[in-house]
Amino acid sequence: ATVSSCSQLKDAINNKIQTIIVGGSFTCTQGISLNANQSLVGSGYFSGSASKPTITFSLSSATAGISAGNCSTIANLGIKYSSSATAQYVGALTVKGKRNVLLQDVDIASTVSASTVVLTGALDISGSSAVTVKGSLSTSSSGKYVGGIKTSASKLEIASATVTATTNGTGAYGLATDNGGTLTISGNSDVSVKTTGTGASYSSPTANTANVVFRYRNAQVNIKDSARLTLTATGGNTFLIEGAESSSSQSIKLTETASLSLVKGSASNIYAINRSRINMGSQTSITSSAQNMIYGSYFTAAAGASY
Repeated sequence: ATVSSCSQLKDAINNKIQTIIVGGSFTCTQGISLNANQSLVGSGYFSGSASKPTITFSLSSATAGISAGNCSTIANLGIKYSSSATAQYVGALTVKGKRNVLLQDVDIASTVSASTVVLTGALDISGSSAVTVKGSLSTSSSGKYVGGIKTSASKLEIASATVTATTNGTGAYGLATDNGGTLTISGNSDVSVKTTGTGASYSSPTANTANVVFRYRNAQVNIKDSARLTLTATGGNTFLIEGAESSSSQSIKLTETASLSLVKGSASNIYAINRSRINMGSQTSITSSAQNMIYGSYFTAAAGASY
């Protein structure tokens, strides 16, 4: 079924149409939830066109724009999301307790105006979910305490994909994984995460008030094959990597020819790595313009690693 309005989209979901094709851009004032084995794709998914129709969600409550179902494919689609809720716990695109979800060629723009608690922003994955990203994924998030891409107690694999995530906020993060989650960046993936806002001022480094480009806690991060991860901070009071004192079995692990780049802007108080564990294989590399700004971290590097 091809839909070109929110009412048509809701009807297709309720009628359990397996593949819903978005034929044009439209606006929804309520979030939508896909059923198991139900997919939502732009018309370019079949035609090969690079154009992406956009669904705009303008919400007053802290509800997701799109909630994926088990075995959902969401592809060739733009998602524009705004929420005026005072506390925000869900993403513009949310995957909660769902398996075998595929995201491919998706753009997400999220703006939240919450002033109290924001735990997520553009893409939120939780509840033992399993998600794979292919093709491309672009996210932009703005708002106080806002987040970009988050996976909690779940598995996210970025498989030979191009991912860009930009976050502009105070006390914000770009990419995060926690609570036993696993983030894998594989193949020839090129992942770029950037924060542009300025964290709250403080007299000594603390993750509670600063911005964080990449945060992991009680989670495993695997960067492998020829994958590249670039972390950039342009606003002050920011950590490029915050490990939140993860245990020895929870680390950022680089294998094969994977690489990690840390890019520091000219603002003050931009720190490279805090409370982290990093393990490097023999052909991996780390480059950083935020030199001599490492706190409470552990490195293991095999002979031949470049850093």
